[in-house]
Amino acid sequence: MGSGGTEWETADTFDTARLNKKTRFVGTGEQATTFITSPQIGQTVYSTESDSTFIKDKLAFYDSSSAWVCPHITETSEQTLGDTSGTGGGLTSGRKNYRIVTLPTTEKFYIITDISFREGNTSGNVLLGADLLESTTPSVSSAPLVAVARIYNSSGTTDLVVKVPNVASKIIRGGSILGIFVVQATGGQALGVVGDTNLYYRTESIDTTPQFIDSNAISNDAGAIRPALKIHFRGYS
Repeated sequence: MGSGGTEWETADTFDTARLNKKTRFVGTGEQATTFITSPQIGQTVYSTESDSTFIKDKLAFYDSSSAWVCPHITETSEQTLGDTSGTGGGLTSGRKNYRIVTLPTTEKFYIITDISFREGNTSGNVLLGADLLESTTPSVSSAPLVAVARIYNSSGTTDLVVKVPNVASKIIRGGSILGIFVVQATGGQALGVVGDTNLYYRTESIDTTPQFIDSNAISNDAGAIRPALKIHFRGYS
């Protein structure tokens, strides 16, 4: 055994009894899973290829809860939820119009990076963001603000899909139900999809400094226009 018996080298012979006594193993995740059948507390694995337990180029250790732990943050590529397509219709002004989505549970946490919407034929300020809701059919009047974009000045170019960056987002737990929202200063600045069967909204005007908790009552308007909204987000584990 090379390196004074403290590490495995390419020329070493993998032996289960010996491997279970080592404090450090370098190899593929599949090898670690196969050979380390009786891991010891504090034992570490540096994986050169991922498998269902170990992550490539990340160090994992076996802890007192009898599990392999990889205490490194991994970031997923950009994902989206929502929809900016469909037959256009002007949204009602004086409302915070919601598009309700549920974050996946693949990752532990998510951060919203951008929000997209479709412009209407009227120029003016548009506020985009996301509230944390208690249900896909919400009824609770209080909703925490978890993401907000900078105020966007709509150009009035009908059906132009705009991706608004500079979103301030809280860390949001996977599986959370979000109400992506748009509030427009004047009717017609943002478009939606005609003929939706379930639109939820709060009655309020655009606010350049939105409150952390929105305490306005939530309402349901069957058959109204659903806002054309999409969030762009990344996951972290």
